[in-house]
Amino acid sequence: MNIPCSAAEQPANDPAHQLTMLRYAQKMLSWRMRYMDRTLTAYAASPEGLLKRA
Repeated sequence: MNIPCSAAEQPANDPAHQLTMLRYAQKMLSWRMRYMDRTLTAYAASPEGLLKRA
């Protein structure tokens, strides 16, 4: 759901929220790096199933 609001109402634009946003951005990146799985990177999905890329 996208609730329209002005730029002034965005918490992202409020300096008081910058530290909280930084902490959660760091947590999100850490989670992404920890769980990044490249097992299927060499495969492409097709109607015939997974195909190994050259």
